[in-house]
Amino acid sequence: MLRVIISTFISLFVMFCCDMAYDMKSEFHIPKVENSTSFDSCEVNVDEIRYLNGHQALILGKYNFQMSRIDLKRQDYQQSPFIELSKNKDFLFEDYGDRREIDANGFELIVDYDQTVFYNPLPKGCRAFEKYFPVFLVNSTNSPKIFNGKDSHVYAIQEAYYCEKYDWKPLEYIVPAMCGNGRWSLIVNPHEFVLILMRKYSGEELGEMRLRIKIAESIYVSASYQGRFNFDQYKIHEMSSLSSDVKNKTAYFNPLYFLGSGIDTVELTRD
Repeated sequence: MLRVIISTFISLFVMFCCDMAYDMKSEFHIPKVENSTSFDSCEVNVDEIRYLNGHQALILGKYNFQMSRIDLKRQDYQQSPFIELSKNKDFLFEDYGDRREIDANGFELIVDYDQTVFYNPLPKGCRAFEKYFPVFLVNSTNSPKIFNGKDSHVYAIQEAYYCEKYDWKPLEYIVPAMCGNGRWSLIVNPHEFVLILMRKYSGEELGEMRLRIKIAESIYVSASYQGRFNFDQYKIHEMSSLSSDVKNKTAYFNPLYFLGSGIDTVELTRD
């Protein structure tokens, strides 16, 4: 009798541990993102961004919920993370429009501004390391989701709360594409997430910021976070390639530049 009780207890304990292990795998926990690449401080870009920035948010890969640490060190600077991602069976060299049966809604958009990652998206020596923070696009649902972008970038910008206007204003804009090639889609399965890097600015202002990202026909807006920026990042310099569009109001009719953010408040400056 005692043997039967002990055996039953052990079976229940094993089942409990298995259930706990499954729950741990099925819940998303923010991983540590780092870059163990060795580089000199002189290789880090410390220039402050003074005006509205033509930004290209970087996609760094797709991972499952079991990942607790992601190292962005590149063994071969000629081989980018995007090239590695393009070899994934869920990567499609086609626009999301060809996969409309897969939903783009239901992601969780999680910003971790507290983490700082230094990263150089180009071959070493071609450009300095920039300061970024990680963003996670998480699929905690039981069905696959579609994600899309162009080349090694995704459609995402940062905004800051403009107290004088009581409204959110863009600090970045999507760089206009030179051609229609390079569009892709990515199937994100249940219990998987996409890692994105966004620029982390230095600046005199410390205030409320948030992230806006376009996936297929949907716009996601993150919870706000405290971040640094410069006040003039609200403005477009007259020498910017976007200034003529703003003057002629053509940018107002291109929702991809600002992803529907407060474009009517964008200002031009020559200072």
